[in-house]
Amino acid sequence: MESRKVVMKELKMQIMLAVPLTVANFLMFVLQLLSVVFVGHLNSDQLAGASMAISSVNVIGFAVLIGISCALETLCGQSYGAKQHKMVGIHLQRSALIITLLCFPLSMALAFSGHLLILIRQVPEIAMAAQSYARWMIPSLFAYGLIQCLMRFLQAQKIVFPIMLCSGAAALFHVLFCWVFTFRTALGYRGAALSISASYWLNLLLLVLYIRLSSNCRATWTGFSREAFHGLWSFLKLGIPSALMVCTRLSNELGAENPKAARLAVLVAASTVISEGLVVGSALIIGRSLWGRAYSSEAQVVDFVAAMMPWVAFSHLIDGFQCTLLGTVRGCGRQKIGAFVCLGSYYFIGIPMSILLGLVLHVGVKGLWIGNICAIFVQDLMLLFVTILTNWDYQVLKARKRVQNFIVPVDINDSLNEDNISV
Repeated sequence: MESRKVVMKELKMQIMLAVPLTVANFLMFVLQLLSVVFVGHLNSDQLAGASMAISSVNVIGFAVLIGISCALETLCGQSYGAKQHKMVGIHLQRSALIITLLCFPLSMALAFSGHLLILIRQVPEIAMAAQSYARWMIPSLFAYGLIQCLMRFLQAQKIVFPIMLCSGAAALFHVLFCWVFTFRTALGYRGAALSISASYWLNLLLLVLYIRLSSNCRATWTGFSREAFHGLWSFLKLGIPSALMVCTRLSNELGAENPKAARLAVLVAASTVISEGLVVGSALIIGRSLWGRAYSSEAQVVDFVAAMMPWVAFSHLIDGFQCTLLGTVRGCGRQKIGAFVCLGSYYFIGIPMSILLGLVLHVGVKGLWIGNICAIFVQDLMLLFVTILTNWDYQVLKARKRVQNFIVPVDINDSLNEDNISV
């Protein structure tokens, strides 16, 4: 009975953290989706260009920024768990500095992304339309990267409802922005891209105002500090592997030196995400004939989306489990392991399978998706193996050492030798 109470308490805590963050991330994704829907009311070529641009921006820009900011899940979470509150704000400043500098080369890549798309044999007209759309999304890179930093800064402190409210406000204004910039200006489909930038900057402004004015952040945000310029390389040692593999409860408990609670957090999270995957997957399959109509009224498009939904549903189920296991890796500060697993599974299994099924055997888009599913499934198995063999007492000692090393603003590049860490 006592153990059941502990599990239910942990489940309640994770739900209170997960639901607002899930809604917030969904709303941020909806901004891109709504813009594409507005473009869909113009013409099919511009819709294709906008969709291709969204994919390019996500792969070239947003995925990298999310990965780098994931270092905060380890550093902020463990510092807050160890009650080193000032260091939480300093980690935020380090990440914001690195993210901002990183946005400049990413912006250049997006500005000329059309030429890259042509090199990989995309239709030139659609590729250049995608490039034009992506250029109007460049301002969103800077806002999106900083939003990711602020979200992780807040969620490490278990402050999640303001994140959801700020994302909700930005989503509401986004509808207005899309209508004005797309239909009431000469920008046309490019106005939908500008709407994304405007909405992300609004979201960022709201988060900054909350952190600056709320009493909940007074202990962790004490103003700008020169200490933020120390230990940048140590931050990147966690951030770069995170970017290649692209958790709060786990890192908090490790920082607080509570290995049993950390293990329980992983078990509850895995059980919850599997249940969620089954529910959402069922909804995708049951309503498979409806989803395509949100993008197009053409029967061919609607039928194709309906045929793909069972594969999408299965992908969602195993991908959710993979995200939980990756969160476990990040919460322990073992980003290198996650990076090797993700790179290996995609480059040695996922991509070859996609090429074989999609291009050689002419299975088409379904073949490409099956290749991706194979990569995720292999990730699940490998990360599950790593998680089962994790020594949680050792992870607590490692977290303590990491927090202590970051407290002192000196050269800490050799503070933790990840290469000598055993599973």
